[in-house]
Amino acid sequence: MFIFNRTLKEIGKKAHFDQPINYHREKLGNSFIKDKRDLKFYDKMSSHMMRRTAITTLLILGMPEHLVRKISGHSPSSSSFNRYVNYAQVYIDNEIDKVHEQLLE
Repeated sequence: MFIFNRTLKEIGKKAHFDQPINYHREKLGNSFIKDKRDLKFYDKMSSHMMRRTAITTLLILGMPEHLVRKISGHSPSSSSFNRYVNYAQVYIDNEIDKVHEQLLE
């Protein structure tokens, strides 16, 4: 896995995924944002990031949750599944706007 993740970072670097990022972590319900100007997007690329992205994307595109769980290897009762889902605030805002427009009709 280590070689795979290192290769992903190299591909990200060659693709110029070098935007500086803020590092965000949660621990025991507390959120921490660390401003690391030297940290680039490709530094955080990993198989785990790809898995999270795939799970979130499949759900956004409408794949039923039970199928996404099956594909990702999460059991129907797995509580860890929700840790892999990370909706962007823009997506959430757009979905809320859609509901609001329907209520106005």
